[in-house]
Amino acid sequence: APVANDINLDLNLHVGALQLHTMEGAMASAITNASGAVNGDVKISGTASKPDINGSLGFDHASFALTTLGSQFRVDNEKITVTNDGLTFDNFTIRDSSDNTMNIDGNILTSNFINYNFNLTVRARNFMVLNSTKKQNPLYYGKLNISADAHIAGTEIKPVVDGTLTVNDGTNL
Repeated sequence: APVANDINLDLNLHVGALQLHTMEGAMASAITNASGAVNGDVKISGTASKPDINGSLGFDHASFALTTLGSQFRVDNEKITVTNDGLTFDNFTIRDSSDNTMNIDGNILTSNFINYNFNLTVRARNFMVLNSTKKQNPLYYGKLNISADAHIAGTEIKPVVDGTLTVNDGTNL
């Protein structure tokens, strides 16, 4: 049955080439040394109570460091699909500064984009997760290089991680 006073939606989110370096000011606590761009199209139709969402966001020569980790990551020619069900990653590849890869397959399911259920497979080979100094992060710092085969399930409140993780040579944490 239709919801009283529901709002019809007909929105098109077009991201031509959002330059990541322009977001550093607003997201300085999260990312640094950003370059490249995000682009894509997401169509939102249906109604406010039952939206229909379909589209994708792509990464074009994107490079950034997560402030808490220090490592520089690159994402190029990769996309995340956005639908009513959430976000889908299809062999989404992240590269570290030595061109080693971390691949993400699966999805993050959500009905409201607030609460999430994870179904992700993560594979990494000699991936530099952490490369920071004591000045950048006094709690944990140094270098952390890993190989991993893991599955992430659960929710944003209670994630469940199962798999193997190897701490590789070159780690000094």
